[in-house]
Amino acid sequence: MLTSLLLIGLLQDPLPEKPSPPKTGAEWNQAGVSALEKGQLRYSLQCFEEAKALLPKDETVSVNLSRALGQLALVDYRENRLPEALIGFQAATQAHRDNGTPELLAARCLLRLGRREEALEQALLLHQDFPKKEQPPLLAADIYALRMQLDLGVQLLKKIEEPTKKILDRMKQLQEEQLAWKSYLRDYSLHFEVLYNPNQQAIVGAIPLIIQDLENACTDVSSHFGLLPTENLVVLVLDKDRYKEQAPEWSAGLYDGRIRLSVGDYQKEKKNLRTTIRHEYAHAVLHNLGAQLPSWFQEGIAQSVENRSLEVATRRTRQSLEAGIRLANLQGDWTSWEGASRVRAAYSYSLCFVQWIETKFGAHAWPLLFDAIRQRGLEKATESVLGYSVDELDEQFSASFSQ
Repeated sequence: MLTSLLLIGLLQDPLPEKPSPPKTGAEWNQAGVSALEKGQLRYSLQCFEEAKALLPKDETVSVNLSRALGQLALVDYRENRLPEALIGFQAATQAHRDNGTPELLAARCLLRLGRREEALEQALLLHQDFPKKEQPPLLAADIYALRMQLDLGVQLLKKIEEPTKKILDRMKQLQEEQLAWKSYLRDYSLHFEVLYNPNQQAIVGAIPLIIQDLENACTDVSSHFGLLPTENLVVLVLDKDRYKEQAPEWSAGLYDGRIRLSVGDYQKEKKNLRTTIRHEYAHAVLHNLGAQLPSWFQEGIAQSVENRSLEVATRRTRQSLEAGIRLANLQGDWTSWEGASRVRAAYSYSLCFVQWIETKFGAHAWPLLFDAIRQRGLEKATESVLGYSVDELDEQFSASFSQ
């Protein structure tokens, strides 16, 4: 009897019907908004595309379509798939400029890819079209600073009618730096722009040799790793006292968008200086890959470019492995680390690991790996080119020390 009653109840109370799919442009647009709020990016894009087809002149739909495309591109951007992200931001711009937001993100993408001229052009266009936004002139000023065109950065920010605090603070920084470098001379070569103090005679006499060392490093890195700068790199040649103001104690060279070299007596230091030049140049071209690269990878490649001996590094790395140190312990910014022994151990591990990769997979793998890094970041690049994740490679590397 109970079973019969349940059956009767089910027959009398049918299951609720599934909601019918959107039909009008407004319904598709609302479905897209709901999907976007839930983080359903692909479905939201599909909805806005349907809405756009039905309401091609509706600006709200165009803005929403732009934002869906931009959100998907941001995912690529954060996961270091920069070429894909750039295409996505450009598609978002075509859908709607949305107060310049997708164009600004595209400009930042271009900058990370080392395409500074294109990034600068886009930032300046945005500043012209959206003069009340603070981000475009700040981005343009940063690019001018990277290129040591500080006067242009200052002029740009000075012309802003109602500057924000960020604008005023950045302009003050640029003015201070402009004053500091005002007396420096510039020499140019095929791939470099070199700034130096004309009152430092020892440095002045060494500039032609330093430029030749820089070009030699460029040739060697290009032939071995398939890496070249996308535009001339700025090199600041500093006396040792000036350099110490800007770098950690243990550093002889530094790259922060501009190569900084510490020079005293070139003839006495030329061997070490050439090593430093190669090291810092490697950082510069790795930076232009666009991907966020961990310190161990950057420093391992940079030391490999130096042709640094493995003997001492291997001994230190064996000690690190015996102490339970792995790549996971080498994360973060090494310039903030205290204790030279810890830094030396990290450098040694990274050098040995990178050299092991070359021995295992061959030098021909580097150009393929770097191209993949440019497309999708380090982790996915190692999986696609080398067939293993970084952690799996580290396990194999550590195991090789016990063989």
